[in-house]
Amino acid sequence: MHAVARRRREELGFEVLRMRNKLMHEEQSTKEGSFPAFVPRAGDVFVVTYPKCGTTWMMQIVHGLRSGGSMDFGEITEECPWDIMAGVTGQDLDADQRFSPRVFKSHETFAGVGKTADHTKDGVGGAKYIYVVREPRDAFLSFFYFLPAYAGLQPGDIDMQTFCNAIFAGVSHSGAIWEHMVEWYKRRQHPNVLFLHFESLLEDLDGHVRMVAKFLDLQVDKDVLDRVVQQSSYSFMSKPENKHHFDDSFLHAKCRDRMIIPEDYVFTVGKVRKGGGRSGKGKKEVPGFVQERLDQRWREAVEEQIGFQRYHDLRKSIEEENRQRFS
Repeated sequence: MHAVARRRREELGFEVLRMRNKLMHEEQSTKEGSFPAFVPRAGDVFVVTYPKCGTTWMMQIVHGLRSGGSMDFGEITEECPWDIMAGVTGQDLDADQRFSPRVFKSHETFAGVGKTADHTKDGVGGAKYIYVVREPRDAFLSFFYFLPAYAGLQPGDIDMQTFCNAIFAGVSHSGAIWEHMVEWYKRRQHPNVLFLHFESLLEDLDGHVRMVAKFLDLQVDKDVLDRVVQQSSYSFMSKPENKHHFDDSFLHAKCRDRMIIPEDYVFTVGKVRKGGGRSGKGKKEVPGFVQERLDQRWREAVEEQIGFQRYHDLRKSIEEENRQRFS
């Protein structure tokens, strides 16, 4: 009976997760924040990832570079609006921002992300896109720790196998990580696209902050560069006095009622999670049968499309391309 009750709890957790994540997104806001309705300006910057692949981290880097390292803000999504959620948060995508260039957060596929009016000339247009990819096991594990808690579920309401089923069933608005990365990979050589790896940032944050500044044509001095490197480190972003800048409280407060989350539920996971900011944990913590399913999807969606047998091979190829591009 215990096993039956456990299975039923997980089934209900699956349904609640799917329902609340769907309710989080408002149809009109999604339409207005994606292609073709959202037409950004030339020079606007999109920080694009599949969820839990370093979005907030890269937003902090880009915002720091454009602002001289200013930490004078509440939660970072107030400074860098999430394109398809701006209608929910009451942010005007057409408005000027406090700093230049304008910066937007996005989890959209290339097909769905906003593009300037002249995008038909070369397929990309005049906005700039920084795409960060992460090892799928690690992204899965981080998503598992974040999304159920964001939707008001309690620990134990859903296990990794059930969560895996939820992802494959399309719970995430962003689709699947493999197709997402392949679509962006195919645009990586356009001068307005920068394709980066989460693990590369971990290994050389200083070098990648400078690479991002060069990509954005931002003229910043050494003091600002050093400040941005320090302020985008895990140790800085995870400090108790800084975590409120990155805890997603701005959006969560706006959408929790529409998600039917109980009033007494306190969301405490945030974007800079204790134990986060690392690589390789997915291989250790994700069950083997789930890893096998993730690996199968890699073979089907990545290897067959762009030829890389392993994530490591993709990363090494991208790192070499970026070295040549920014040397």
